[in-house]
Amino acid sequence: MPSLQLRKPYTSSSLASGEWAIPADWKDGILVTLYKGKGPVADPGSYRPITLLSIPGKVFAHILFARIKPLLDATRRPQQSGFVAGRSTIDAILALRLLAEIHREFDRPLHVAFLDIKAAFDSVDRHAGTVESAAQQGYPEHSPGSDCCST
Repeated sequence: MPSLQLRKPYTSSSLASGEWAIPADWKDGILVTLYKGKGPVADPGSYRPITLLSIPGKVFAHILFARIKPLLDATRRPQQSGFVAGRSTIDAILALRLLAEIHREFDRPLHVAFLDIKAAFDSVDRHAGTVESAAQQGYPEHSPGSDCCST
C-alpha cells in the first residue's frame, strides 16, 4: 500500500516558484461513460462521459474551481442561462416568448436566429487554444514561477 510522504509543505509560494509539481495521481482520472437513459444503447451519442478522479485530485479540482469561479462569473455574459446557478434555459425561452408577444402586440417584425450547437463541444480541440483563451479572459498563467495560486 503506498504511503503519503510530503517532503515539503504544499504552499502557494512553493507552487508559484516551481518547487513542486502537481502529482500525476491528482491529475489522472478514469473515463467512464454513463447511459443517458434515452436513445439506442449501441449509439455512443446515448452516453455521457465522466471522469473519476482520486480523492486528492477531486479536492484539488474543487480548490482550483473556487479560485477561478470569481473570474468566470465576471467574464460570463449576462444573457447566459444554461449552467448558471439559479437560471436555466427556460428563462431564455420565457424571455423570447415575451419579446415575441410584445412585437406581435405592436405589429412589429421580430427577427430571431436559432443556433443548434448540440455537438459543438465534441468538435472543439480542448487543448489547442486553452491557455491563450484563458489568458485573454484574465486567468493567471500556470507555469513554474507564475503566481497562479497565491491569494
